[in-house]
This record gives sequence, C-alpha cells and structure tokens, in this order.
Amino acid sequence: MLKALIVDDDKNVLNGLKTLIPWTALGYELVGVAANGRTGYELAMKHNPDVIISDIVMPEVNGTEFLKMVMTALSDVSFIFLSAYEDFPAAQLALKYHVQAYILKPIDMEKLQTIIEQLEQITARNGKESYYQTLLFGDPSAVKKALLQGDRAYLEKMFQKLLNDALKGIDDVGLIRRCCEQLVVLMGEVWGDAFALPAGVDIKRIKNKTDMIVSVADACYDFIDRRNNIVSQEHPMIPDICNFIDQNMAREDLGVALIARELNYSASYISRVFVRCVGVSATDYIAMKRMEAAAGMLCRPHASVAQVAKSVGYRNANYFAQVFKKTMGCAPSEYRQARREGRVK
Repeated sequence: MLKALIVDDDKNVLNGLKTLIPWTALGYELVGVAANGRTGYELAMKHNPDVIISDIVMPEVNGTEFLKMVMTALSDVSFIFLSAYEDFPAAQLALKYHVQAYILKPIDMEKLQTIIEQLEQITARNGKESYYQTLLFGDPSAVKKALLQGDRAYLEKMFQKLLNDALKGIDDVGLIRRCCEQLVVLMGEVWGDAFALPAGVDIKRIKNKTDMIVSVADACYDFIDRRNNIVSQEHPMIPDICNFIDQNMAREDLGVALIARELNYSASYISRVFVRCVGVSATDYIAMKRMEAAAGMLCRPHASVAQVAKSVGYRNANYFAQVFKKTMGCAPSEYRQARREGRVK
C-alpha cells in the first residue's frame, strides 16, 4: 500500500480530493491532509509519503518552497502540482524536480480523472515493489536465521543480488531505500540494541543506490565480525580491486576515487573494506605494487628510469626516484646495479 498526502489551503479542493478519489482501490493510504506547506512538510517527514498532491499558492510556505524542502529530505517522492493559474517559474521548477503532473484549477471531473490516472501510473511504476519485496524478504525468518547464525555466505549472496539489480535493472531509488531500511529493521529485531548503523549513516539521506546498499552491508558484516571477534579476510570486491590496480598501474590518477568510479562503489566504502580485508590502505597498497612492478622493470637493461617511472604512473622521474628510495632503501640506479651483481633478488 502506497502512502499519499494532500496539501491545499482550499477546503473544497481538499475535501473533494479526499472523498472523490478511490484511494484504497488505487492502492493508497491517505496518511494526511494539510492547509499549508509548513504543516505539509511536518506530515511528510512523519509519514514519508510516496506521492504528494500540492497546491502552489498557499500561506506560510508556498508550494514551490514546500517542494524544495521535501525533495531535499525525501528525493523519491512523486509530486502532483495544482495551480489556479499558469505559473512559469513554478512550471520550470516542476520540470527540474521531475514533478509527476502540473494540473490547472478549477478541479472538475475531467481533471479529477487526470489526477486518478496519474496516481495509477505511480502505482504501476511501484508495482514491482511488491514483487521485489517478496523476492528478497518473502521469508523473513530465513533472513533472520542468517543474521542470528552470522551466515556470511547467505548474506553476501543477498547483498550481491541487491547490488546487481541496483546497477543493472532497478532505477527506483525509493525501492532500494525501502529494501535497505527493511534490512536494518530485521537486524535490529535479531541483534537488538547492540546493532546500529555507524554514526553519520542515514539511509534516508543517501542519494546513491549502491551507497545505500554497501553502507548497510558493511554495517552488517562489521557487526558479525565484532561479535565473532574476527577480522574478515575475504570480500568479493577485493579481487576486482586488485585486478584493476594491476591493469591500470600506468595511470597517474590511479587511486581510490578512480576505483570507486570504475567499480560503482563509494570511495569511503572501498577504503573501509580494503583496510579491513587486506590490512593496509588502498593508497599504500597501490604505492607498494607500483614499487614492486618498478623493481621488476629495472632488471631490463635497456629500460631507463624515466620509462620505468612512466610505466608505473609517475610522470616526474625525480619524484619517482625519491619514492623508490624511500620504499626500497636505495635509488633506482643503485637497485639496478645491485640486481646485476646478485646482491638483491
């Protein structure tokens, strides 16, 4: 059941929409009505509606300001705007925020039918939610059992499916958000007050779908690891990161930000997982791998230091030599000579 909210200072419109629209038959619960944007915003924050029907000209907080406030906090709400006159700035704002419909008053039976059709479109767009929720959470007891037992294989498979669908098939941010929120609820039910998302992580305020998923997954894995007093040594992401580093050694911009863009994860999540699983930061790992690769290249008699430096992502050969000496204990030319003489392997 989707949730709807009506905000309009015209009592006749408010009552007409409230009584003439077959909310239940359309798959909606009307969670509130308000006569101004300020009260409407309070109700929106309380109920997190899926659709809001709002007037534009209202006292205290008008419809456009109300739209901005709500969309800042709840970016996955569908808006239907009502207006007594054509308001070009409001229409521009409606386009910017992808408002579902912009309908001119007065609201007669024909326009009421238009509103109903718009609600039906929103219902159809969200219809896949029930399927996906059933697919993922159709047997909550199985998820709870996995959480209780710390079944990493089951949980990783579940989170990986969610990630794959978010990346390839599901564009609905709201659906992903609700799935993540449902998982957090289940974790709380199983683990009680001992479990909480990390400070500063608020699923409602995360805009990126994969960031939502990996934040919840990371919190889940961290809790299990702390409870079992172990450090995870494996994560399906680590081989992909290491392979990407090996294949892109020559790129000057090789770093956590580039890896995050290429693998569709957040930089902060990659940094946390990498340190937890590998024991060093991704930045330090990249530097180490570059120096190992450079050491191997220096064995080639005709490779200049400048060429080796460029091959491992350093445009400035002098800077490369400084880093190499700090890491390997000697300058590149000294290392090459030592390899020739068999003093190092």
